[in-house]
Amino acid sequence: MKKILLVMAVVFSLALGLPVIAKEQNASRSQIVITASQAFGEDRIENLAGYANANFLYSLNDGYSYLAAYVGPRITVGNCNIYLMGVSFSDPYGWSVGPSLWLEITQDNIYFFLEGDYYAPWLSTAGGENPILPPHQYYGYTEFSIYLSETNAIGVTAELSGSAMEDRGYEFAFGPMFTFNKIKLWTFYDTTPDIPGNDLYGIRFIYVLP
Repeated sequence: MKKILLVMAVVFSLALGLPVIAKEQNASRSQIVITASQAFGEDRIENLAGYANANFLYSLNDGYSYLAAYVGPRITVGNCNIYLMGVSFSDPYGWSVGPSLWLEITQDNIYFFLEGDYYAPWLSTAGGENPILPPHQYYGYTEFSIYLSETNAIGVTAELSGSAMEDRGYEFAFGPMFTFNKIKLWTFYDTTPDIPGNDLYGIRFIYVLP
């Protein structure tokens, strides 16, 4: 219980302190994410199942949002899960599809997750005879957490995205992650490589649907 209270105190301190820091930096970002996932067909073949996942992100600062939906097989080897996924990514600029590879390792109270996506555009939201498609993009995400109890954890997370064709980054963000059962709080520092000198701080609230 003392560990949980300590983690909660750290979280609230960061939540209160980040707006002050962000004000000094003249840049901040607040995001809400809703995520849901479902495994299926687990009893048909040993160590093999289907898996579907969806993540919806909404930025409170500028109204930007996206929906990333995944589906594919999950292969279990000991305490390791390998996901060979297909991804559909849609935002206000267009609709893209591509492959996604996940690696998930759970051992005792340690959790590790690594994801790599590639988005190839095929539909634009812009009108006209020659609509401009969004660029080919890459996305990477990793999380390392230590569980202090069955449902509460503290760790670190990093996220990377950019243009695959232009070899140009859009974002590189990293910071501590706090997990409280179905709620996660990620406080991050974003180096925003596409806008030199415009680094920012942010908070992402994540709710995992049951």
